[in-house]
Amino acid sequence: MTPILTSKQSHNAEVMKDILFLYGKAADRILDMTYGEGKFWTGLDTSKYDLVTNDLFKDNPSGHHFDFRRIDLLDESFDLVVLDPPYIHGAFNNGNKTTKHKDIAERYGLKPATESGANHKVREDRLITNWGVTPLPMNANGITKMYRQGMAEAWRLLKPAGILVIKTQDEIESGKQVWRHVQLAHFPGYQLIDLFVVTQIGKPLMRHKHQKHARKNHSYFMVFRKEKRDNKVKLITMSTKESLTSSPISSSG
Repeated sequence: MTPILTSKQSHNAEVMKDILFLYGKAADRILDMTYGEGKFWTGLDTSKYDLVTNDLFKDNPSGHHFDFRRIDLLDESFDLVVLDPPYIHGAFNNGNKTTKHKDIAERYGLKPATESGANHKVREDRLITNWGVTPLPMNANGITKMYRQGMAEAWRLLKPAGILVIKTQDEIESGKQVWRHVQLAHFPGYQLIDLFVVTQIGKPLMRHKHQKHARKNHSYFMVFRKEKRDNKVKLITMSTKESLTSSPISSSG
């Protein structure tokens, strides 16, 4: 048997295959909270699982179209949840359509000056969904908060001891390192049980002619197991700044 490694140069779907081999099992009910075009599942035999798909925008081929921070599905109804939100800050660069991050934003459905469906729309200054209003473009701190909100919603949706798989990447903002995988590692209610490092195939995007830091050409798959959370643990939401102490977290609150 070929061993599954913690680090390799590969496509996301290949890493998902390894993760499911280790942490999934046949007939698991799986939710992809950020399905997009389904590239995580390319070449995988999804018939082995009960795969439920969600993506904000209705032009992407998913079964549901909720903001992943508020998904109208039942508590504790999934064995495994996958979360892969956009993780590059300033994707619109204040409306500058020449930004090299524009294509990354569009891959996630964050398309400026467009509308999609009756329940949500995107403008150059904000994203309006069933979650609420999110200012655009986001800074790195806003992206990290969005991850945390998605993790809180995943905790609600996961069965006891269920598995959360997150795709993320560190970045640099205003010349300073943002160690996002470290910021997320000790999120309340989860135990980090595995970490996969994926080296990019090809060269990373270059926005400046000279560099002050090593160019990031890797990302992470973080694998968490759901644990019980003490009611004293507080989670801060971006939209209301409200401290949530109830357990599990309500999707309607």
